[in-house]
Amino acid sequence: MKLLRTSLALTLAVGTLVSLPLRPGHALAAAPRVAGSGGQSPTATTATFLRTTSPVSMTATSASARASTQSSGNVAATELGPQKPEGDRPFNPNASPPSGLSIPSVTGSAFVTPASAASRVAPNAATTILVNGFDGLSHLDQRTADNRNQFSLEPPDQALCVGGGFVLEAVNDALRVYNKGGTPASGVTSLNQFFTGTSAIIRGTTPVFGPSIGDPRCFYDSASGHFFVSVYEQTINPATGGGFGTLPTNLLVAVSQTSDPRGAYNVYQINTTNDGGKCTADRPCFPDYPQIGADANGFYINSNAFFFGNTVDVTQTFEGAQFYAFPKTLLEAPVGAAVRGAHFAINPMQEDGFTIQPAQPAPGEAGDASNGGTMYYLSSLDPNSIAGTGIDNRLAIWALSNTSALTTNPLSTSLKDTVFTSQTYAAPRAGSQQLNDGIRPLGTGLYDPTGVSTGISPTVQRTPRLDTGDDRVQQVTYAAGMLWAGLNTALTVTGGGTTSNQTGVAYFILSPSATGGTPSIVNQGLLGFLGIDAFYPSIGVNSATGAGVMTFARSGATVYPSPAYIPIDASGLASTATVPVEGNSSDDGFTGYKPYSNGTGRWGDYSQAATDSNGSVWLAQEYIAAQPCDPRANNKAGSPGCAQRTVLANWGTRITNVTPITNLPPPGGAPTPELGSGELLSTGLLVLGGLFLVRRRRARRATPGQDAPTA
Repeated sequence: MKLLRTSLALTLAVGTLVSLPLRPGHALAAAPRVAGSGGQSPTATTATFLRTTSPVSMTATSASARASTQSSGNVAATELGPQKPEGDRPFNPNASPPSGLSIPSVTGSAFVTPASAASRVAPNAATTILVNGFDGLSHLDQRTADNRNQFSLEPPDQALCVGGGFVLEAVNDALRVYNKGGTPASGVTSLNQFFTGTSAIIRGTTPVFGPSIGDPRCFYDSASGHFFVSVYEQTINPATGGGFGTLPTNLLVAVSQTSDPRGAYNVYQINTTNDGGKCTADRPCFPDYPQIGADANGFYINSNAFFFGNTVDVTQTFEGAQFYAFPKTLLEAPVGAAVRGAHFAINPMQEDGFTIQPAQPAPGEAGDASNGGTMYYLSSLDPNSIAGTGIDNRLAIWALSNTSALTTNPLSTSLKDTVFTSQTYAAPRAGSQQLNDGIRPLGTGLYDPTGVSTGISPTVQRTPRLDTGDDRVQQVTYAAGMLWAGLNTALTVTGGGTTSNQTGVAYFILSPSATGGTPSIVNQGLLGFLGIDAFYPSIGVNSATGAGVMTFARSGATVYPSPAYIPIDASGLASTATVPVEGNSSDDGFTGYKPYSNGTGRWGDYSQAATDSNGSVWLAQEYIAAQPCDPRANNKAGSPGCAQRTVLANWGTRITNVTPITNLPPPGGAPTPELGSGELLSTGLLVLGGLFLVRRRRARRATPGQDAPTA
């Protein structure tokens, strides 16, 4: 959960490199190690059995608890909670980025007519059938879980996994189970209660603070029928709410005992306090932005180690990426016990050693069995990303070999990285604009004309841009023997005599080498739209057919923030992308306004795609489901017209299920399904280089010390 910051078409191009100074407060340490110089050996680590959870609560939050009213008292310290810096990619003064590169470009028309279902099925082109979609968790759900003993958080950081006939969604800081039709199959459970059995905050005359938990991820192991859910954990002083930079840290992993995600889980704790360059008990590291993956043998979790000091976003020091590998079968055992694993600490000066994404296998994929079992990871480089000026054309593939030994001898595993040349990508240059509906209760001061209760300036503030993140690699999927991934990139988009600078997506389809060397690039390309931004991609693939779908967030000056997706297969992207549901309003969350930011609201920080055993793909994206509302009648969130939001935020999430189809020969020669007559076209259709528009419409906690309402 990157909580706080102080500020914020398939073509290639070349140009010039822009350098930048070291950003104050973002230090690096130690000497560089040459990437790809050979295998690294691990040190021992342990996943300590912490507790067995009770079954997930089936009780829905009461209507009275959801009717969040505004308070006139100073409750900011118990509304927005302990603060965590964002965990930016550090500037590396010893790096040698490529020269002569420029922001990649995409050419396309601004507007096109939606294609018919028949004309969309072209040779070697992927398409999809839209099966189902429903609204997932919202800020109101998150804030009112655990009898309202929660903080207000932005952004949601969506996790999604599917199996056993259920869909599990997690956000900062809550989870819920649905059946495949979208009907809730459980109540909303706070992540604090789920993992630790405690509350994030018990309010009262003397508040009691619980641990800070966030950045949820989840994965369903279709081979064994178990759900994995992970978060970071920062120990918090229960009396003061402090702890970042002074108290121990952990990664927590919950493993379901059965294939029913509503049942009990065994929770494991990985102590990360000393894991990273100069980390010690007196100078603890924090495991930021954890990501998870798996193969036939192991469960893997990676993080970026930071020392955050005692102040917010001032003394953050990157201490290197961290790898953790554990035998999957022992974590899935019905009776919890300590599990030995392997830990690899990457030198913080290594160019490719930031946000190293482990691959998640599609159902039916056992992974690469060569070299005793090989687990793959991807990372981007771009050492100038921190200032939003970076341009690069390199990726790194990481291969963890001998994973079959994790059960008996995890220290016999070995890690190798190889940097290779890819298409050009660039750090996003600016936040995404969004359509201004003119009714933003928080940003226009309608909740509190004096500004006392919310901490937001009572003057009207401009519609916030959305934070489109940096160019780190997003979710990696292993399917059909290939790695599928995307990242955010700056783009120059042209069409109809118009040029616009946007954020778009660079995608990569790679065939990894059995020796862990340079992969073959099966395909790569760019997705961009004139006047519209696309960001936070995730790709899900049917491994049996090679057909997939890529989801991404979509926003611009003429549209509200919405989810979108586009079919993909080994031949590349389809010609059109679909908006399954339009957003209903502008983002109006506290992170978009002073004093919390300079006008860029947190969004994302990531999405997720999860492939079901039937070959369909489930997609999770943030969007604004709440209708525009005016609370002046009684100055409350929850008042007529404002029932879908809280005072401080209005974000929601969307879960979409699609069946991807391809006309390419499938892996293994199995027959490829034909496009059925049931394909649904959405009300809005995005197109490479343009947008057919039908106009309808990363997590931060509010800062202690600001007056704010209980939302």
